[in-house]
Amino acid sequence: MYVNVVGSDAGPVLQRNFVKKIYGRLIDGTSLSAIQLSTAAGLVAMLELFSRGSLKPGYVKQEDIAVEDFFSTHWGRTVYGPACDKNPHHPPDRSH
Repeated sequence: MYVNVVGSDAGPVLQRNFVKKIYGRLIDGTSLSAIQLSTAAGLVAMLELFSRGSLKPGYVKQEDIAVEDFFSTHWGRTVYGPACDKNPHHPPDRSH
C-alpha cells in the first residue's frame, strides 16, 4: 500500500508518504489474500466504530475518521497498525 498526501494545514505545503506491506494470511481457518484482508479490515474497522457510537450521524467521509480511532479498532490495529509488522505469521521480507 502506498499513500502520498500533499497539502497544507494553515502553514506551508507539505508532502507525507506512507508505505505498508500487507500479506495474505490465515484467519479463523480461512486463507485470505492481501487484497481481501486489507479491504475487509477497513470496512470492519468502520463497523466497529459505528457499533461503539464513535461515528457522527449521517454521511461520514474517511478523512473525518481520526487515525487514532481507526487504530483503536481490532482490525484497524491488526492489519494496518505498526504491531502487525512483527506478526510471526507474515512471510519474511525478501525485498532486500
